[in-house]
Amino acid sequence: MAKRRKKKRVFNMAGYIAIFAVVITIAVVTWIRGLSLQEKIDSYDAREEELTQLIAEEEARTQELEERKKYIQTKQYIEEIAKEKFGLVYPDEVVIKKSNKK
Repeated sequence: MAKRRKKKRVFNMAGYIAIFAVVITIAVVTWIRGLSLQEKIDSYDAREEELTQLIAEEEARTQELEERKKYIQTKQYIEEIAKEKFGLVYPDEVVIKKSNKK
């Protein structure tokens, strides 16, 4: 009977060691996988921040373009272009040009 108990105790101890080894292995694998996932999360957070900044820049650019679009449709803009590019003036307007002679 003593031999049986000893064998049973050895098997129980071996079982406990095997279970402990499996638990430790699972814990280590889970920890390593967690580190890998944390690195991915950090890279995704950095990318999200970068994209958020790009969105803000594009929204500001869109606002500038909208303001430019409104300005282009004004009479003042049309007059500026007519004067600068085409040299047009109103009939009652006098144009004074600076001479290049010294």
